[in-house]
Amino acid sequence: MNARHAIQPLVIIIAAAAALLAATHQPVIAQDEKQTRLTIELNDIEQQQTACRLTLLIENKLGAAITDLGLELVLFGPDQRIMKLIAVPAGAFPPSKTRIRQFDLAGIQCAGISRILLNTITRCEGAGMSPSHCLEAAKTRSRVKVDLQY
Repeated sequence: MNARHAIQPLVIIIAAAAALLAATHQPVIAQDEKQTRLTIELNDIEQQQTACRLTLLIENKLGAAITDLGLELVLFGPDQRIMKLIAVPAGAFPPSKTRIRQFDLAGIQCAGISRILLNTITRCEGAGMSPSHCLEAAKTRSRVKVDLQY
């Protein structure tokens, strides 16, 4: 057997091993990223007479229960100046649980809000939880024209 024929099976084995390693490694990374997220979505914003109602969809993918979650939000007006700073209690979230929370902001016109900033997480209680841990794992998104930023 010449050297060329001896190298071909070795190249095939190395290529197969590399492909297998890449295929098995990527889903683990993607799964880990999914499990270590606290997703906060602005799902809806609507005027309710003299109050602006924010509807947040919050998903706990941190791998442990959150017994008490508190958020500090900053509302910006059309001129990009701070309109209002609010603290909202979001409550408890079992692991891998998605919940909807609604907040009526008295005296606020929804049409006057240009964007919302998740300024900080004021409370994040539970085993192994802290506000800084939850803030680091936070991911924001919006399904409406008003952007929710982090």
